[in-house]
Order: sequence, then structure tokens, then C-alpha cells
Amino acid sequence: MPVRATEASLVTQGILTFGGDPRYKRLIVEAEPPKTERSRLDLRVTIAIPVADLTPIEQEGGWVVEATLGTAVVDRTGSFSDLAEAPLRLTLAEKPAPGTLVRHSLDFRLRHARQRLVVTVRDPLGGATLWGDLELEP
Repeated sequence: MPVRATEASLVTQGILTFGGDPRYKRLIVEAEPPKTERSRLDLRVTIAIPVADLTPIEQEGGWVVEATLGTAVVDRTGSFSDLAEAPLRLTLAEKPAPGTLVRHSLDFRLRHARQRLVVTVRDPLGGATLWGDLELEP
């Protein structure tokens, strides 16, 4: 597992276990109405990422942000799912100004239960880890 994915995993696990620093709760996590199927929820989640808080790199006439996206779900007993990490590459036409949000969507298949979805975006160049969460009460 690459080092940055491991770091993102540890940060996400820390947020799930102990809570996150409110100064870095900068991701806006929103869900479309879920589709239910027996004991499962199919859920489309959109994350608004403040890209100016990350480290954009100028490349080939545009700007690129490379980060690690981490997700996990914790239930009301405190048990959490396997942490999922994936590389996140955002391509921008111009250098992001403060307040610029880029939206990224993900699909989840979850248990039909009350739970909390936690999302992190780790910037390996700048060291920042932004996070957000969403309470799910089907």
C-alpha cells in the first residue's frame, strides 16, 4: 500500500475513533435520496472540496491537485467499516481562488441502518487533511 494511502487511512481512522479537528472539517458531504433494496441502501454522495486549501501544481497549461480520498462508515455502536482509500486527481483550468469548490461524486452500497459516513481528503504535498461527514438515518 502506498505511504500516502496509509497516512490517509490512519487519519480517517482517527477521525472515526476520536473525532476530527473542527478547523479541518471543510468538506461538504451531501447525499441524494437513497434507493433502498431489502437491507441495503444505494447512495450517491457528492463531496464539495475547497481546492484552494490543497496544493495545486501547474501542469500543461492547467492546474492539478493530487490527493488521497478516504471513506469509512461508523455505526451507532462505534464499529466501523473497512477504510477505503483511492487516489484523487482533480484537474482545473486555472489556479483555484480561495473559496473555489470542486465536486466529486461517489456511489455507496450500505446497510440499511443508522450510521455516519466520514470522508477525508489528504494532501500529501501540503500535509493538510480535510474531512467531512454525513449522518445517515434511513
